[in-house]
Amino acid sequence: MPTSTRRARERANTRERIIEAALHVLETEGVAALTIRRIATDVEISAPVVYQHFANKEALVLELVAHGHRLMLSEFRRAAQEPDTDRRMMRIASE
Repeated sequence: MPTSTRRARERANTRERIIEAALHVLETEGVAALTIRRIATDVEISAPVVYQHFANKEALVLELVAHGHRLMLSEFRRAAQEPDTDRRMMRIASE
């Protein structure tokens, strides 16, 4: 496997771990606990590595919003495919 392919995969993996750690902090402790250093510590990387993926905390938060939006949209699309109208409306309302 070429080194560039491996590095790209590792970089994507690190980015995903950063996002997951940030989501966990937001869900369990709230936005006040969300700091670049905290995320770096939780992912067991240095803060400069986080900054390689996100320019600043605001950029990370914007990515979290986009990530949540993509998840919500995916759930709505699945719910919209429910053939029974009543069940479809209940699924959409519960999302």
